[in-house]
Amino acid sequence: MKKTLQSCFIFMLTVCLFFHHAPIRSFAQTSSESGENALAPVIQQTEPREYNAKGELVGEDLSKRERNIKHFFKDDFSYEAILYPTSVHVKENGAWVDIDNTLTEQNVKGEQV
Repeated sequence: MKKTLQSCFIFMLTVCLFFHHAPIRSFAQTSSESGENALAPVIQQTEPREYNAKGELVGEDLSKRERNIKHFFKDDFSYEAILYPTSVHVKENGAWVDIDNTLTEQNVKGEQV
């Protein structure tokens, strides 16, 4: 009886270790109605960056935005979070959007600034 119980316990531990170390991947599925990527509203394409620790950046996960944090998908199925010292997003209509940093010329007291 003790040997049987010990054998069952060892078998359960082996199965747990196997599943713990097995790679888990999730794949985006396309909608059969629209033919578009189901994650399209969440992913925003990004410009290539110099930082290349383990994988290339694929896009930003817009659902994880915070005031000064951006989360990016990587091609090795991992995430990269970038924490900025200042705000990079502002909340508009309940969603975080990028702060517009574009500069425009204006006429102030007859002078272009």
